Amino acid sequence: MTSFIFLTFLFISSFGQSEIELPIKEQFDVVTMEWIDKSEYLKTYSGINEYCQNPVFRKSVDRVLTSIHQYDSLIISTLNDPTAYFNWDAKEERKTLSDIASMETGYSTHAFIDKMRDACIFRNEIESNAKNLRNGVGYESYDAKIVLLETDVIRYLNKIDKLVVKINDHLHVLDIDLSQ
Repeated sequence: MTSFIFLTFLFISSFGQSEIELPIKEQFDVVTMEWIDKSEYLKTYSGINEYCQNPVFRKSVDRVLTSIHQYDSLIISTLNDPTAYFNWDAKEERKTLSDIASMETGYSTHAFIDKMRDACIFRNEIESNAKNLRNGVGYESYDAKIVLLETDVIRYLNKIDKLVVKINDHLHVLDIDLSQ
């Protein structure tokens, strides 16, 4: 019996060690693509609806954005580490830190949640007045309100998308590998 437990433990521990960990650049590539996919869906009224009504989807979107911010923090700490010596281009390093600062201040997870909360409130107003708005014309119509909401969300998400892609590009140009 003891040998069975030992062999089971040995198998499990060797299986865990055989997993290959991706380099940070590839991990950030995966998170970037995941964000872009979720962002593209959120730019539609059906995506906004799902974010507002489905807590599982909402948490998955928030989780991806939180992951991006965690990687940003790792990149900042690596770039600011005085004990590390790397041959990074100083200009590229400054641009990276500037883009990360923009992401961390203007587009934090908290700011994103606040923005989407406002979008959900506006969406709820649209849906609660849908009957009256469907009879409206021009700016006061149901479709116009949806376009207004989508446009606001699209503008906000495009800024986040642009920063995430720029940070990903910086990560590849600087060739940062945090596993060392």
